[in-house]
Amino acid sequence: MGFTRFSVRGKDKVKNELGFAFMAVNLRKLTAYQRTNLLDRQKNKETNIFLSMLVSFLLFLRLMGQPLSPWEEIENLFKAG
Repeated sequence: MGFTRFSVRGKDKVKNELGFAFMAVNLRKLTAYQRTNLLDRQKNKETNIFLSMLVSFLLFLRLMGQPLSPWEEIENLFKAG
């Protein structure tokens, strides 16, 4: 984006046009930044899925090791006594 002339006259109008030009440059930078971040997130997504599945599996194993309800243990205490 090279500007050699402005299409408007007057200081305020030139300021506005220059502001639009800077905004266009910033939008171009933002789009490029978001595109690179999207690629990084897609690479990390596979790792995140694996970790979430691992945590879910470990939580499942932990829960399966517990009694089904606390009342069973309480009943067993009264039966033993």
